[in-house]
Amino acid sequence: MTSILKVDQIQTVAGGAPTVADLGVNITSTSMPTGSVLKAESYMQSNSVTVSSNSVLTSLSSYTFVPVGSGSKFLITYFLYANWGNTNQGFQALMHKDGSELFRSGNVHSIYTNTLSDVYIGGAWSFVDDSGSTAGTGIVFELKAQSYSSHSINYSNASQRRGFTIMEIAQ
Repeated sequence: MTSILKVDQIQTVAGGAPTVADLGVNITSTSMPTGSVLKAESYMQSNSVTVSSNSVLTSLSSYTFVPVGSGSKFLITYFLYANWGNTNQGFQALMHKDGSELFRSGNVHSIYTNTLSDVYIGGAWSFVDDSGSTAGTGIVFELKAQSYSSHSINYSNASQRRGFTIMEIAQ
């Protein structure tokens, strides 16, 4: 049998709004049904990073996420913009978790143009990581990129943003 707490059953507590304890409910990450969002955080940066190499960057952006549940999945959306001028150029964006690659946007020309003018271009990607978690143990997520060629590329130039949103999902 499922119990539903109706709004008209909530009584005002002296001094303010009711709390979870006032409702007689103890909501924890383990009591949430599968598929519930337990936590969501976003991380963004807009400082420019200029690279003249086609090797994979280390830690273009890095963020430590501390999950509230154990065994959780993560819905991750990440985005990256760049610009370059007077050359054929492009890049791929990669997401890492605790030093291991989780996802990549494709290959080194998944975001690419062969125009010889100043170009501002980017993309966003989403995926689900179901490798699990331990409540209270920080996970380091890193946004990395690899350019198509060794010509100069400016990530997050002219206040363009890069970053990611992480949603922890109950298993």
